Amino acid sequence: MLQQRKRHQHVNFTGTTGWRTQKSHNCSETGIPMPKLSLPMASLVVFLVAVICFCNSLSGDFVFDDQEAVINNQDVRTEVPIHKTFENDFWGTPLKSKTSHKSYRPITVLTFRLNYYLSGGFYPRCFHVTNVFLHATVCVLLLPIFSIVLGGVQVDPHGRREFAAPRSSLMAALFFAVHPIHTESVAGVVGRADLLCSLFFLLSFLCYVRSCCPDSSGTVLPIIRPTSFSFSWLLTAVVLSFLSMLAKEQGITVIGVCAVYDIVVISRVDLFWFLKSTQPCLPTPVPSDSGSSKSSTPASTPRGTPKNSPVHIKKEPVGWKRSLGHRLLVLASSATAMLVLRWQVMGSSPPSFQKWDNPAAFASSFFVRVINYNYLYTLNAWLLLNPSWLCFDWSMGCVPLIDSVADPRILAVLTFWAALTYLVWICTAHKVSDDSSFRAALASHDKGVHTNGDGVHNNNVVNENCFSEVAPSDRVEKATVDAGRSFLQTSILLLLLLFFTRSMQRSAEWRTEETLFRTAEHVCPLNAKVHYNIGKNAGDAGNVELALIKYREAVRLNPEYDQAMNNLGNLLKDLGQEKEAEQWLLKAVHIRPEFAAAWMNLGIVQAGLGQPHLAEQSYFTAIKHRRKYPDCYYNLGNLYLDIKDHNNAMQAWRNATKLKSTHINAWNNMIILLDNIGKLESAEQVAMEALRVVPSASSIHFHLGNILGKASRYKEAEKHFQEALDSEPNNANYWGNLAVLYHRWEKNEEAMQAYTKSLQLNPQLLQTRDNMMKLKRKIDKLVPAVTV
Repeated sequence: MLQQRKRHQHVNFTGTTGWRTQKSHNCSETGIPMPKLSLPMASLVVFLVAVICFCNSLSGDFVFDDQEAVINNQDVRTEVPIHKTFENDFWGTPLKSKTSHKSYRPITVLTFRLNYYLSGGFYPRCFHVTNVFLHATVCVLLLPIFSIVLGGVQVDPHGRREFAAPRSSLMAALFFAVHPIHTESVAGVVGRADLLCSLFFLLSFLCYVRSCCPDSSGTVLPIIRPTSFSFSWLLTAVVLSFLSMLAKEQGITVIGVCAVYDIVVISRVDLFWFLKSTQPCLPTPVPSDSGSSKSSTPASTPRGTPKNSPVHIKKEPVGWKRSLGHRLLVLASSATAMLVLRWQVMGSSPPSFQKWDNPAAFASSFFVRVINYNYLYTLNAWLLLNPSWLCFDWSMGCVPLIDSVADPRILAVLTFWAALTYLVWICTAHKVSDDSSFRAALASHDKGVHTNGDGVHNNNVVNENCFSEVAPSDRVEKATVDAGRSFLQTSILLLLLLFFTRSMQRSAEWRTEETLFRTAEHVCPLNAKVHYNIGKNAGDAGNVELALIKYREAVRLNPEYDQAMNNLGNLLKDLGQEKEAEQWLLKAVHIRPEFAAAWMNLGIVQAGLGQPHLAEQSYFTAIKHRRKYPDCYYNLGNLYLDIKDHNNAMQAWRNATKLKSTHINAWNNMIILLDNIGKLESAEQVAMEALRVVPSASSIHFHLGNILGKASRYKEAEKHFQEALDSEPNNANYWGNLAVLYHRWEKNEEAMQAYTKSLQLNPQLLQTRDNMMKLKRKIDKLVPAVTV
């Protein structure tokens, strides 16, 4: 009978007090302004709130880093072999390349690839829906996480785990769901890495906790210093941690979190006495003989408990140390294996960062590095409390360095650490497990006993506050406590509403690059990257004047911003200001000698300035730093064409197509050159080779039609002209050349219609107009004069 009572005893474990009854735990949640919901209902509420909060991002476009990580990343396209995903970094660059960012996130890239496949292309809504769904799922997973952390592992009489601390867990999960600081991870497609990393991180932690408290047949094994564990659940936790790392690098830290939680909370290791065999073992509770299922025995005997107390205690076996050691050994060996594998995958070389990516890391003074790191901690803590100052990027001078003890921002750092120290002191100095008065009050509540004025015991607990007993005579103090509690509850609800509103506003700002960059300009006016992105966006939209202003401002704020100098040089080149363009590009390659794109652009400018030898050297330097550079080979071929070196031109364009088989411009130039020098058969062969790679390239069909027309193969030529016009029906040149084909073919009516269509699309085509007049004169000669 005693064994049966033990199996159905309603017990739980908390991280601070050990075993407690359900009633004693729930009373501490009275002041929390949240309903007490079941786990399924709380999950539904959190999921819906998380989705609604960021629904504005569903109609967003690809913005900021999405262009490079998704649209320009060839690994996302289903046409590319899937194994490439595991050979390249997050941006599609080979991991062993010098230009690689070394960010290895194949799981995230595979989800991009899946979105691309399901949506049939780069349609942003599918990508954004996935992000919002993942965010809502992570928020739901936090409910059992908070339940474990705040309420411990609770088990009902049937051996099933219960949703502990339901009000506290719901409130914490809602705050996480609506916090505006998560907008970047949800509204930006590249934020998928954070979402997947968090998903596997939380699952790994839950599986690890499960491995420490296995149960079977309704018998609950103690989670306090367990002497056994489930190896299958532990192995699952390790696998999930590996997946978390493959989603984003920080995912490996879950192993450290599990280890610390096991040591401090589950095993309660005294680090100073862990190895001493004389350390007393922690007692575990045994149900009393009274048979009451509503009572539970505390994990340790309170101070002052008499020897004849009815508390029955048995000594815990010492096997928990061996069990803990085995779990930690598995975690340590797994983490080591992951780190070694990660190091080998990235080519056994660390990533290289530039100064403006993390200015504090490049500071020469130890004091400057330490104080700035601590200021960043302070700033992040403040953003958690007041997320009004949000920006898509925090580099490039957005947070100026603290380089003097007279900087007033040092006061913020001191305040942060003082507040943090105070909070830690409160948590350690007022531990519930060491507070005997708290135990006494808690015990009376557990029994549900209150003595009225007549000395009669009443089973109803009148006082709802678990942490203080307010005397009935002291109405003023009770009113003050109630008012304070009401104020706190109202503040919590108001803060949730403010965070919800701010998240909706911020996710709307992430819908387009224009709004994203414009809002960032107000938040971080000293951030050179913000001005650079505004300039790039303006240049793409054709607003050259604004682009010039913003590029110059970016260079002014960061005199070593080589990427801004490169774009500024390109813009000036297009405006015909090649001398100034050359100066900016020379400065860019001086700052970063391995900047291959700047070397190539410098070669283009030098070729335009009539400096072919300097241009050739610049192209060669670009290829030296980036050996697989098809665009550079293409421009090198153009340079050789200008100096009439046809053989080298053909070889350079051929190299471009070998490196990038879809390089249509290189194919076109080869066909045109062979056509111009009279090698029509070779030109036809190259065109047919190109169409096998890019069968829908309209320009290839157009040039092949011209070649076949010159060879009087009119029927075949007509077919390719029609293929070109199917792709580009409003191309005036295509219509004009088709008209010439019909003109030679003696199909005068079709020729006249094609000439007319061409001139309707572009009346400025003088050659087409002349050919049309010739056709009219020819037709007039063929029609006999009418005699009246």
